[in-house]
Amino acid sequence: MRPLSLRQLTLTGLLAALAMALGATGLGFIPVPTPGQALTLMPIPVILAGLIAGPVSGALVGGLFGCFCLLRGFAPPDPIVQVLPRLLVGVVAWGIYVRFLAWRPTAWRAAAVTATVMASLFHSTMVLGLVAWMGYFPTQAALITWVLHGPLEAGIAAIVTIPALTAARALKISLIPAGLTSPQGPGSC
Repeated sequence: MRPLSLRQLTLTGLLAALAMALGATGLGFIPVPTPGQALTLMPIPVILAGLIAGPVSGALVGGLFGCFCLLRGFAPPDPIVQVLPRLLVGVVAWGIYVRFLAWRPTAWRAAAVTATVMASLFHSTMVLGLVAWMGYFPTQAALITWVLHGPLEAGIAAIVTIPALTAARALKISLIPAGLTSPQGPGSC
């Protein structure tokens, strides 16, 4: 594995700062009267890190998100539930994005929407599945929370991600994670 480039480190730092700002201000957790108690917008910077800077950056920002949740005292206080799924969100987004682009090289928007929705649903499924499986949350409550939160969080993530990626393209930030070849060649936008 190659070390992160300066570009990837910079983008990782910016998206990690965004994740911390969302968490510290509470804007990343919108209170709702459901068993889950809050809609989670925190996966958005993690997904953006995976799509823009690659799987390592996605995992780093996701790990920070998970540690933030663990340190803030979100229930349950279990690193397997709080950190592990969040480490994988950016990696899953990147993997789906890259696979979609391999199939349809010019459809970056469709690839980004698909990757964002699937990674967000992956987050909801993993966290709620683990809390139910490990006995921290009743299975029925976890299922209700997934039905009420999962699709809504995924939709919000897609609505936010596409303008952010469009802005990244306008700033000439490549949406093809470093090391991969786009249809036009390495490092293209």
